[in-house]
Amino acid sequence: MQENCMRVILILGMILLNLIAGCNGETDKPLSPTEETENPEDLPSLSIEDLVGTWVVVSKNGENFEETFVKALVADMRNKFQNVEQKITLNSWAFAEDGSWTWELGAEILAGGEGGFFKLGISLMQKGRFDVSAATFSLQIDNVAVQFKPKDLLQLAGLKEIVLQEALAQQVIVPAKSTWDLQENLFTLTGENGEEVVLRKQ
Repeated sequence: MQENCMRVILILGMILLNLIAGCNGETDKPLSPTEETENPEDLPSLSIEDLVGTWVVVSKNGENFEETFVKALVADMRNKFQNVEQKITLNSWAFAEDGSWTWELGAEILAGGEGGFFKLGISLMQKGRFDVSAATFSLQIDNVAVQFKPKDLLQLAGLKEIVLQEALAQQVIVPAKSTWDLQENLFTLTGENGEEVVLRKQ
């Protein structure tokens, strides 16, 4: 009798253990893709500190920025002079810890012909504020300054200083609002209209 009782207890114990094991297995089952939730820590993040420093505008819409920008500057002068040479002397974009940014662009144009050559220096400075989040980068322009020195070449080309100043002042290199991608020293911004700007950290 006692033997039978022991057997029954043993069998019941085995059944109980199997049930417990089965429950634990169900609990530890990994979540399916539809059940998984994104961990905020896994999402890419961007902070102001990540951007602090000096950058260079490398390209816009896949084209070398310095080449295309300078060509646009001297387009009108090519109709007036036999020879036109141009180069970028300064291309510096700085992000600061206080959320401000400054872009400085310097260009030098040499134009002339049989009557001699004339040099024109162009200085453009833009300043403003920027903000970053997990999804977007936003930027606003607060101040723009444009200078030409000397101005002889403008007069010879029949170009009005105020017209060129306004044209340069309206140059918006980085979109006001864009998505971002930061890979090592390259910062890529894609605007709402699809325009793309790439900056490289110095």
